[in-house]
Amino acid sequence: MTVLLTWGHGRPIKVNVTEIESIGTSLLLQNQFRLDLVTHQYELVKVPSPPLGIMLMPVAKMRRMFDEYLEELLGTDFWEFPQVCFRGDECRVAREFLTPIFQYHEAATANDRKMVHESLKLVVLTHIMTHSLTLVEHTKGDVYRRLRNPPQEQFSHLTCPRHVQEKLRASTRKPSWAALFASMLVLAMTIETFQQTLRCKEKTEKEEGTIRQSDTTADDKIALMEDRFEHLKKFFHQGYRTHMARGFNPLQSSENRKFLDEPSRSLAAKASDIVKAHHAFLVARQVLPAPSTPSVPQTGRLVAQFLLGFSRPVKQHLHQPAVPASS
Repeated sequence: MTVLLTWGHGRPIKVNVTEIESIGTSLLLQNQFRLDLVTHQYELVKVPSPPLGIMLMPVAKMRRMFDEYLEELLGTDFWEFPQVCFRGDECRVAREFLTPIFQYHEAATANDRKMVHESLKLVVLTHIMTHSLTLVEHTKGDVYRRLRNPPQEQFSHLTCPRHVQEKLRASTRKPSWAALFASMLVLAMTIETFQQTLRCKEKTEKEEGTIRQSDTTADDKIALMEDRFEHLKKFFHQGYRTHMARGFNPLQSSENRKFLDEPSRSLAAKASDIVKAHHAFLVARQVLPAPSTPSVPQTGRLVAQFLLGFSRPVKQHLHQPAVPASS
């Protein structure tokens, strides 16, 4: 049969599936993490998952279909993503930054736009990879009736065919200061979301008893992410000598902004305003530890660490960047 699947945004994806007999029950149960609005902790709830598997499709065709879907979401529905991906007061800085980054993306030169475009696709992809692919709600009843061996329970809200999801998931000139700045911010946001997903996955595997001794632990993966982001952050600030008197720091120096094109100047000015408005919040967030349990998806911790690197005093000097972006 053909089913309609969605991540909650954009058009549904049509996927050809077949009813299967699963070995074991792990992929016939869906693990949903539901947020307790009082404790702000995620509780694990198990609900039935349809016994559906994806029909054979060439890998290249599957990747092309998925990439086209990402491009479509980015082209038509991205304005929704700041509110969707970064909800709540904890995420307000990340949410406010995505809009000027997207505005810069729309106005930037072709070369700079390409890099930021890939970064914004990462926001869309991270949202998709950290959320379940579900049957379109109004089609659930029809899918349930067409199964030869349906589960005893009717499909619940947000029903995920796990077999299908696992298959789908398996499958110039040098950039300017603004393009690198936007990409670093997006990277900080998505790393935090992915770290939280690792904790949710870890909790699920402990509940199901599927953790293997040979598996790399969530602690190790998160530590590696932290280390690599720290290197990238230092590389950015050292490359532009952000902290030095003769460094290039458009967030603080209006004189430095004169050397940027108009889309980049606009991004730098808006970014500067956001940092000033939320400076106390950023200072408090930068010292938070990496997540150790499934809790609030975003703390703004890595975003704060990157942005506060711009906040040291910088004298006004009229000059080009000391080190080009390519470095």
